[in-house]
Amino acid sequence: MESKFSLEQWPEDHHPLVTRLFRTGLYAWVSFSFLYVSPLASQIWGRDVVFTKNWQPLFSGLLFVLFPALHEIAAVVIFLPVLVALLGLYWWRSRLLAVAGCYTVGSFYDVGRFALDGGHNLSWLLLLYNIFLDPRLRPGDLSKFVSMCGFLAIRAQIVLIYLTAGFSKLLAPDWQSGEALYYVLALDLFSFPWMQAWVATAPALLLTGLGYFIIAFQITFPFLVWKKKLRPWVLLVGLSVYAGIMSVMGFVTFGLVMILAHAVFLDEDEARKLRDKVASKMVGKIRKSV
Repeated sequence: MESKFSLEQWPEDHHPLVTRLFRTGLYAWVSFSFLYVSPLASQIWGRDVVFTKNWQPLFSGLLFVLFPALHEIAAVVIFLPVLVALLGLYWWRSRLLAVAGCYTVGSFYDVGRFALDGGHNLSWLLLLYNIFLDPRLRPGDLSKFVSMCGFLAIRAQIVLIYLTAGFSKLLAPDWQSGEALYYVLALDLFSFPWMQAWVATAPALLLTGLGYFIIAFQITFPFLVWKKKLRPWVLLVGLSVYAGIMSVMGFVTFGLVMILAHAVFLDEDEARKLRDKVASKMVGKIRKSV
């Protein structure tokens, strides 16, 4: 009896529009992040940085190993990943640009790793998965299968982040007692002065409730996000949580990357509605300005 493999039997559909939205957001993030740190390029990637003097960069830092002179013109070279990302925004179907973007950004991250955080590490993983994505409407069978695998890998990565964060809090004594948010937001490292002043007078019951809510949400997100009726609300709460992390704790990098990564949980209809809504608002603003 002859058996044939068919992509129709694969449990996941091709998501060309969602993939394009995710890839566009990822390239936009790369452009923004490198432009944001460009004034500090010489301090982070110059010849005198601690990492390049005392450590041998890994394979992703080969760009600086092959061309050591790049350290001398770090203030100019910093715009290389920006250029690659902007090209990727224009030629969004190109897998070659996806490879170039992953390697270029990885080279910078590898050399300047001590100046970066978890958000940068996650963004590089997303750039790696982005290589496998194919946002074309009708790719070949093999390319479609590879794209679906990459798409599922991104979803699995975000689910793993939620589960790890949720269960690590659940097992921590300070989170179990409900005191964790008080201690975290009272530290200069994880909070702004205005937040510290608010925490000092905030009701203990409110902070305890918020702490338990965060644990519950992080543990249940990987299960509730697959429910079509609940998905918009689950994603909205997720976006609110990471927007709060950005505004309250100042973790802008990680917050923005996580907000971007939530897009992969949309289906094609939801992505189409989101695109049309954004487009209609932009057209409305242009008409008003004219």
